[in-house]
Parts: sequence; structure tokens; C-alpha cells
Amino acid sequence: MAKVSVGKLKLLYILETLVRDTDQKHKKGTAELIEMLKARGLSAERKSIYDDIETLREFGLDIIYDKEDPAGYYMGAGFRAGGAEAACGCRPVLKIHHRQEVCGADKQAGEAYQCR
Repeated sequence: MAKVSVGKLKLLYILETLVRDTDQKHKKGTAELIEMLKARGLSAERKSIYDDIETLREFGLDIIYDKEDPAGYYMGAGFRAGGAEAACGCRPVLKIHHRQEVCGADKQAGEAYQCR
């Protein structure tokens, strides 16, 4: 197996958690994200979480920070592919599955589409 960068793993675990576990009513605070990473054997500080969230936003993810108690991050509309739409008018939608949960269509296609 190829050697994986700890920084890349952190980003991917944060992304997975935000996609799988958050919405407007279920937010994750910085401390919760740090604890989640710690449970996976990775260390993180508040500043690195802020930087990772900003990196994911730069990539096109709609990650929202809500100051309302309890404050935290959640996924908004998902992924914005920067205008790269299929000819049918469909746009890519980010889907993250655990290995055991991948359905046959997603496994083969590698990408799901949401049509208008």
C-alpha cells in the first residue's frame, strides 16, 4: 500500500464527517472534529482545522459555519464543480460511502449525478 500523507488523511476524514454527519440542525464544532481525528490516531490543532476547512471550501465544497448555539460547521449544498456540467445538464454530486456501503452503480461509475 502507498504511503499516505497525514495531512491528506485529515482532510479526507474531516470531509467524510461533514458529508455524513452534518446538516443545518446537526453541526460539528472544531473540538468535535479534533476528537474525531484523535480517535483515528491523528493529531490536530484548532488552527489546522480552520485551514483544512478553508482548503475544502477553496476546492468548491459548501461548508457553512453557523455561530448560533451550538456553533459549528455543516455541509450546505455540497460540491460545486466550477461549472463543469455534463451535456445533459446534470451536475456532479459528492457522495462518500464506506467500503461496505458502496452500491454497484456507484462502484462502477465512481461518480453520481443529480439531474435537474
